Amino acid sequence: GDELLEASSSIGIDVTGVTQVPDARTGTFSGLLDGRGDLVGAVVDMGVYSAINDNAGSTLPPALRSSSLLILDANMDPSVISQALKQGEAAAVPSWFETVSVPKAQRSVAALSGIELVKPNLAELKAICEAVAGPQPPSDSTASPFDEARRYGSAVFDKLGVKRLLVSCGRHGAVLLSAATCPVSSQSRTVTLALEGLPPLQLAVDQQGANCVEYKLLAPVDSPVSTTGAGD
Repeated sequence: GDELLEASSSIGIDVTGVTQVPDARTGTFSGLLDGRGDLVGAVVDMGVYSAINDNAGSTLPPALRSSSLLILDANMDPSVISQALKQGEAAAVPSWFETVSVPKAQRSVAALSGIELVKPNLAELKAICEAVAGPQPPSDSTASPFDEARRYGSAVFDKLGVKRLLVSCGRHGAVLLSAATCPVSSQSRTVTLALEGLPPLQLAVDQQGANCVEYKLLAPVDSPVSTTGAGD
């Protein structure tokens, strides 16, 4: 933890709002990956999150109350998430939520009503959908991951009042779903992402109706070196 704060500070990241908990261990995740880079199992030590209680969520520091965006994740207790979201709403700060995993996404559902954006992968979105709308029928064999995201997303919008969903679909890309209608563009376009040390990624950006934008990887990454931190 000390090394992380020092390194962050050295490249200009403001860490003055970071709370250090005496006699606690920095949260760690140790993953076991298979030959394809996919997660097989993991050991997680997140005990330090127990120090973040309801009082922390109910008294957001001034720096967060004046921010343009509040980002939360499902590692925290749902009661803390709920309190923090209420404080963000009172301060007119939009909130985004990272689901982390299927079990943590499910336990956080009750806190997410009306949130600006939730960022799940497809499995986490399905878990949220079934938590609010019950078991879903089996997938159609011809349905794409984007089709499935739209199907699950419709129930989440209806039951939770979430405004937007940004769903990662693994090697296929991602899809942005909106509860409200948006201006429709019939023009598809190709976007190239050039990241240092990696081959360029090409995405086809295509709006499907007034509530959906698909970001399809034109050349899916079939042989990743490592998926650590990739989510799916």
